[in-house]
Amino acid sequence: MSLAPLLSSVLSVSLLGPLLAAQAATVVPAPCATYEGNSDLTEPFSWGAGRFQLLLDRAALGGAGTVTVPAVELRRQPDVYAYKGFKLTNVELWAEATALTVAGMSTTFASNRGTTGVKVLAGDLVVPDQPVVPGLPPFNFKLPFAKPITLARQNLLLDLILPGAIVARSYALDAHGQGGWVGYFGSDGPMSIGTATLWTRPELCQPGGTLHWDIQVQWAPGQFLGPASFAMLGSSRTTWGPVPLPVDLAPFGAKGSKLEIAPELYLPVIWGAVNAFSWLPIPDDKSLLDVVVWGQVLYLDQKANPFGIVTSRAFETRVGPKQAPGAFLMASDSTAATGRFPVMGQIPVLRF
Repeated sequence: MSLAPLLSSVLSVSLLGPLLAAQAATVVPAPCATYEGNSDLTEPFSWGAGRFQLLLDRAALGGAGTVTVPAVELRRQPDVYAYKGFKLTNVELWAEATALTVAGMSTTFASNRGTTGVKVLAGDLVVPDQPVVPGLPPFNFKLPFAKPITLARQNLLLDLILPGAIVARSYALDAHGQGGWVGYFGSDGPMSIGTATLWTRPELCQPGGTLHWDIQVQWAPGQFLGPASFAMLGSSRTTWGPVPLPVDLAPFGAKGSKLEIAPELYLPVIWGAVNAFSWLPIPDDKSLLDVVVWGQVLYLDQKANPFGIVTSRAFETRVGPKQAPGAFLMASDSTAATGRFPVMGQIPVLRF
């Protein structure tokens, strides 16, 4: 029996609540003002060469009237590695207001260009150092425009040309593809079976997709099966009825565990050889876009502590669309006639 109708009921009655406040219209996609993207792109700057076209849907740029784009700002992919900066030469960046749509974008670079493009950057481009930073990285990589681009109802096409040969580097940008956004909070409590870390799959968190609780396990010696466990779907991370969240379970004997969310629905966790999981179908209903839900796992681990319960860290996930608000075409040769789209349809996270 599908649990989709149950999820629909839970979302519409218990979880709609206040949505996140509207984000600044200058961030694309807009929720990335407060969330990291659900993917990354090593292109174009890990290659340092090639041709790249980015088409952005006008609706994603915000505002009902004209929009002026004076520059593009990028940010690094959040991870634990520092990236060394470098300088590129003979760079060209063209910008164009266009009627071309994301659905109509071709894999042939010339077919996407019109006759009104403006060369907004020419010459050297300094790609900055990227130190490891806590939380969301800043938009500290600026592509300045020599002349701002004004859009009425048109979409925006950017065409970046990096001549020369590929020089392999480690340099990844924050990016977003299909699906939603996620943020993690809290910590995984100590277990007797080893360590278990909760993850979710934001790229599948979309209408018609699925909400996931994925648990990565490192077993203790001689341990090959996890305890009875439940994935919890929550309606809040601030209160559970009259009780403020989180609830520390240490006074009950479960040191290191906290109830981080207000559970509304419990689902069984299925254990495998190296992981465990639970999932729930999301109805294919566009009204669920931008709905925020919370997840956590409850482990009934009798050997872990006197209370016999351990909790995972928690996640907050926001339902996203089936397609990013743009398209990114790339080739490793700046003279190539055609390129390819990323597998997940991701685009760089941008700020204007």
